[in-house]
Amino acid sequence: MGLLDYLYGANRGAGPWKLNVGTSPLAAPAPAPQKIYTAPTVSYAPSTAPIAAPRAAATPAAWSGPSPAQQQANAAAAAQAKVDAEKAKAQKEAKDRSRKENEATKALVDQQVQLSGAFGKQRDTKLGNIEQAFKASDSNLLKGYNQALEGLRTTSKDNDKSEGDSSFENIANAVRERGEILAEIGNNGGGETDALRGQLAALRNYTANQGEVNRSFFDTLGSVNRSITSLNVDTATSRSGLWNSAEADRESAWANFYNQQADTWTQITNIENSNNNTATDSSEAYVKSQADSGKKAAEFAGSSYAKRGNDGLSAWDGKGETEQRKLNSANAAATINLGGPMKRAEGATLRKW
Repeated sequence: MGLLDYLYGANRGAGPWKLNVGTSPLAAPAPAPQKIYTAPTVSYAPSTAPIAAPRAAATPAAWSGPSPAQQQANAAAAAQAKVDAEKAKAQKEAKDRSRKENEATKALVDQQVQLSGAFGKQRDTKLGNIEQAFKASDSNLLKGYNQALEGLRTTSKDNDKSEGDSSFENIANAVRERGEILAEIGNNGGGETDALRGQLAALRNYTANQGEVNRSFFDTLGSVNRSITSLNVDTATSRSGLWNSAEADRESAWANFYNQQADTWTQITNIENSNNNTATDSSEAYVKSQADSGKKAAEFAGSSYAKRGNDGLSAWDGKGETEQRKLNSANAAATINLGGPMKRAEGATLRKW
């Protein structure tokens, strides 16, 4: 069998060229049976039909698409458009991030500004508490002063009463003694000289007793005056101490406030300086809301509280004053008026021999 019969014949695929799968490539193919083919006899009669002209080949349609150069240009444009889109997307994302950063920075600054205001309220509360505590302490001090002063004034009044009672009793005692002396001298036959001496003795006794009364009065009066003076000094000193203590607390409150403000405005400066966003295609510029924060921080850092003087604390309503007294212990009913210079008693003239 020939190759053409193998490829196109009825028994194509058979013959010595057939590949037997699974057999060893070294095995020789089995010989195919030989067949004898007899060509058929065909008689041909001449045709009278005209021979048709051969069909013309179809003409291909004209190409209407882009040329290769145009296709290359379109591909380049598409690639550039993709790059531009990705770039625009990246710029938008970067700008959105910068906007969020600006908003976050602004939020932090606003929080610090609110904190600054809170520090001011805290300072005012402290100063109010200090002022209230000072007034309460000063009021209690003056209340105690008034009570002590009232006690001293009561002692002074009692001293006046004691002096009056003692002076009256001394006068009554002098009158009694004078009467008893005159009666004793008369009963014993004494003369005028003896009577005069007895009266003078009664007067000396009266004067001595009255001196004791006056001395006791002025001692008590002096003690009361010294107590009033000491009370005034101690009260003024205590009020000054309360004021100085309150001023120290005020200074501490203000110093704490100034330190807090300096730290707060320094933080604001650092926060805003840390945002470096500028106006570009991929960033929004950050505009500082507290451009003078550094100046404020410096001003607060250099500030301090100026203490006030305690003028006026040494004077207050109801302040006690020392008392100055004079006594008049003479009593006309107990005074002996001899009517001029003393005369010798009758019979008492001394003679020189």
